[in-house]
Amino acid sequence: MRRLREWRRVAIGLAILLTACGDMNSRPETADKLKPVLVQVNAPAAGTPFDPPSWGETATLTFHFIAPESQGDITAGSTAAEPAPLTFPIGPLAVNPPTVTTYAGLKHVVVTASVAIPSAAEWALISPALAEAPFIRLRYRLLVNDGIREIPIVGDFPAYRTDDVPGAAATLSGSRIVTPTSGSQVGGELDVEAQIVNTQQEPVKLGWYASAGEIENRRAATSTWKLPGPGRYTLVFTVRGKTSRSGEIAFSEVQVP
Repeated sequence: MRRLREWRRVAIGLAILLTACGDMNSRPETADKLKPVLVQVNAPAAGTPFDPPSWGETATLTFHFIAPESQGDITAGSTAAEPAPLTFPIGPLAVNPPTVTTYAGLKHVVVTASVAIPSAAEWALISPALAEAPFIRLRYRLLVNDGIREIPIVGDFPAYRTDDVPGAAATLSGSRIVTPTSGSQVGGELDVEAQIVNTQQEPVKLGWYASAGEIENRRAATSTWKLPGPGRYTLVFTVRGKTSRSGEIAFSEVQVP
């Protein structure tokens, strides 16, 4: 029995080592496989104001992924979220088929889903205390399959009693990549910079992604991008509010002569 336990420990250790070795060339910022990069809640169309997710309305969730150019068909679905502290589980979401946009060196996969938010009267039936809250955090669960693995996306967002509740109008819309500009020619190493529109001054989470290369600090508004050589490449920037769950995504395609 002791020998069996020893062999089991060796086998587990070897499996962990092999997994680590297999991921040695993988970087978190590159589009080497299907990766979730951002979730937006009620993402506004260009030129339109942000509409906060409010009770009695339908909220739209936009899930953004990056993937290699070789990525095949992707499917998406949803199940009811499991309970978690300080959130109310919802679902399943009504999920639309994924849409794909191809950029230089990567694919941008978008899955949109919707969910009806209970009204004040419905919250009162669930719990009078809930109906008195200024907002309630709703927890969701999306499932995306890339043909090899299933990726669960679990998160939450605040749904407000009314649009004028403090914080309801918070948005990061308009955040963008300043450098490099899309279509520009660049060298093998360049500075990257993003402008973040954050009038509510909430804590945010930043993320840089790329079709190839290395980004020195992918969680900073300014960083350095090292490219592998001549070719066309795509840079992706995301920002998401830690409180509001508002988000923005931007793309920039560049050429290394």
